[in-house]
Amino acid sequence: MNLTINKQATIADIQQAFHHYFPYLKIEVFSQPHELHKLSNENTHLTNNTLLSSIPTLTKEGDFLFEEDIKTGEFEQNIWNHFGLAVQIMRKAGHVWLQTSQTDDWSLAKQNELAKNASQPAGDNVSDYTLRDVA
Repeated sequence: MNLTINKQATIADIQQAFHHYFPYLKIEVFSQPHELHKLSNENTHLTNNTLLSSIPTLTKEGDFLFEEDIKTGEFEQNIWNHFGLAVQIMRKAGHVWLQTSQTDDWSLAKQNELAKNASQPAGDNVSDYTLRDVA
């Protein structure tokens, strides 16, 4: 898997590329990094139309190669260390997005699978039955 960090791109471009690999996760960018197992400060959240070139902490461009079994916290830290982008992975839970701070030790694949299961309607895999079935 690959994310290309290009100064001419917007945050939305990175989000779209990440979403291709993990449809139930979202990557958000902040102006300041967060510590492992800590929440990102919402006051430092950058909007999706922000050009990467306007982020002062961005140190370089390039490709970031990763595997789906990388731990979430490691992924976030590597993006910061390699490019100077403070990212937070968000996991879909129904109709809301949660920061994955408490599950930074889980892989991106595990986060995505959990989010997929949490986003499915409760009755999807439940068989219908009638009173005759339980008599």
